[in-house]
Amino acid sequence: MGRPEAARQAFVVPLILFVLAASLGGLLLVAALVVWLAAATGSLVGAMFLAGILCITATMLLYLLVLRTPFALLRDRLDTVYETARSLRAGYDSLLRKWRLVAALLEWPADGRK
Repeated sequence: MGRPEAARQAFVVPLILFVLAASLGGLLLVAALVVWLAAATGSLVGAMFLAGILCITATMLLYLLVLRTPFALLRDRLDTVYETARSLRAGYDSLLRKWRLVAALLEWPADGRK
């Protein structure tokens, strides 16, 4: 039983470290881009603006080309879960009303005790 948990930890910790290292590398890449653009254009504010526009464009393209479909599938699955929970609640409420009607007809308390 202990081996799957250890295997999961052996996977999760390196994955977290990889994501942190990749994020730091991306941050350093953007900083280097801003410094290079500032040297090329002579304006730090303009360089930061151009780098921001590039990052926003890359993010929009990533969402539109890669992430849009998985998010739509996730939304559909969550809608299915919500509809199922709502149906179960409606069925429970219906059974409870019927039980209360039978209890009232037989003059039992609604909680089922005689």
